[in-house]
Amino acid sequence: MNFDELGWIRVGGFHVSVVDGTEALEYQSLDGCWLASEHLIQIRTNIDPQSQAETLVHEICHAINAVYLEPCELTEAVIALFSEGLFQVIVDNPQLLAEIVRCAEEGDNAD
Repeated sequence: MNFDELGWIRVGGFHVSVVDGTEALEYQSLDGCWLASEHLIQIRTNIDPQSQAETLVHEICHAINAVYLEPCELTEAVIALFSEGLFQVIVDNPQLLAEIVRCAEEGDNAD
C-alpha cells in the first residue's frame, strides 16, 4: 500500500492519517490499529497487499464507529464481520465507488 499517495482520508469532519505501523503492530501481533485520540490508522506493510486493503477497511469501520456511533461502541466481532462484507462488496463491484462519488457530486452541483 502506498501510504505517501494515500496520505489521509476523511471520516466525518476529521482527517485521518494512514501510516505504516509495522514495527509497533508486530510487537502487538496486529495487522492494523485505529488510534482515535490521534485520528490515525496504522497498517502493517509486511503483509500481502490484499490483507493490507482488508485491514484498512476494517480500521475505517472502527473510525466510522468512533465518529458516528460514539455512544454505542460496536464490538470487535461486529466490526470484523461488517468490514469483511464491505470489503467484498467494494472488490466485487469496482464501478460502485466511482458511481457513488459521481452521484454525490451531482447532488452538490444541483444547488
